[in-house]
Amino acid sequence: MIQMSTQELCKAVDGELVAGLDGEFIGVSIDSRTIESGQLFFAIIGEQMDGHTFVERALANGGVGAIVEREQDISLQTGQFLIKVANTTQALQNLAHYYRRKFDLKVVGVTGSVGKTTTKDMIAAVLSSKYSVLKTEGNLNNYYGLPLTLFRITPQHQVLVVEMGMSALKEIELLAKLAEPQYGVVTNVSYSHMEYLKTLENVAKAKQELIENLVGERIAVLNVDDQRVKEMAALVEHVVFFGLTAGDYRLIRIQEDTDLVGLHLVVDIKGQKRAFHIPISGEHNALNALAAIAIGRILGLDDREIQLGLDTFTPSKMRMNILKTSRGITVLNDAYNANPTSMKAALQVLAKYTDRKIAILGDMLELGEFAGSAHYELGSLVAQNRIDLLLIKGDYREVVARGAKDSGFKVENIFTYSTNREISEHLITIAQPGDIVLVKGSRGMAMEEIVNDLLEEV
Repeated sequence: MIQMSTQELCKAVDGELVAGLDGEFIGVSIDSRTIESGQLFFAIIGEQMDGHTFVERALANGGVGAIVEREQDISLQTGQFLIKVANTTQALQNLAHYYRRKFDLKVVGVTGSVGKTTTKDMIAAVLSSKYSVLKTEGNLNNYYGLPLTLFRITPQHQVLVVEMGMSALKEIELLAKLAEPQYGVVTNVSYSHMEYLKTLENVAKAKQELIENLVGERIAVLNVDDQRVKEMAALVEHVVFFGLTAGDYRLIRIQEDTDLVGLHLVVDIKGQKRAFHIPISGEHNALNALAAIAIGRILGLDDREIQLGLDTFTPSKMRMNILKTSRGITVLNDAYNANPTSMKAALQVLAKYTDRKIAILGDMLELGEFAGSAHYELGSLVAQNRIDLLLIKGDYREVVARGAKDSGFKVENIFTYSTNREISEHLITIAQPGDIVLVKGSRGMAMEEIVNDLLEEV
């Protein structure tokens, strides 16, 4: 937990103490509603809100000081202070980097269009069997979230595993410069944030910013099956490949548990066969596990320690969580986000079940000019995977429905809706004990509302 004097703080953020006296703070906050006693508040100016509006509230709620761009006409209590900077967001990042450099840590950066959160969680689980590990929590993977993760470093931590997300070029470069990872993992490059990046080539350029900005040992762990990721090997001297078709860590065999909640893997590790088990389904998660196994080996773990770590792995919320309702319905909650690649992977997991299969799908956002064709193809994938019922919400629901119908899906088994609540109310009337229900859509579709309704049987 970050702690320092205002004098050191001014130096770190290139700021000026404009009100109050020298003191100390413990911890950082960018939310006046959740700030804790003794924390420092950053008045971030966002697209929709200006944090300066909440400075007085933050100090009243226990904040000891605030970083601002404009001087504030407010009364300070004894021990409180204001520091003025040119840009509060940049000051937050500068302080995070300053603090990170106080520690001699092994840092693993993880990015990719699909699977980065699960891979991050697997890597952290594996390394936790030997080291004290701090990892990115929730969605703190951007230029606000990553600094907040860095502020949680303590002298006890030996390894930091950070997820790096982006929606534009140069964002991952910034995150890498803040965290200074020695090891970089890229899971894949696929259709995400296309509204802003326009081409897969630009997505690859954004992801490779992690590899370009590695420090120290500069070891890249790359998915050899993805050509755009494979080509990133040219950026560093030390590369470890993983994949289904080739690589230093190659998946030879994969077998589902009988209850479809785990996978048995046989991995060729540089010519030697090794067996592992992961407590999650889906071939895409086997690839994520290969990356975690590779990082574990690189950081000195043996196979026993790696397996002990994998045994403790649990996916983050809304990432293929398997839930049961009181009526005996199995819910595959993969509602956190969606793009064409992750939709395909989720439908393949659903298809493995033998009971009646219901897909509840929302729009895939930020696809730009690819949106129409991607949603049509999604409908086709539903038909190819022999799903029994298709429930669709979003602006592209009719496009998904047409794609499914054109691929032979029965029209009477397709239902379209305007809201999540409409889906919930209809589903409660048609769902039966034993049904397997997949819920998935982009973050903006808030598909978790349907999961919550199912569990509550609204």
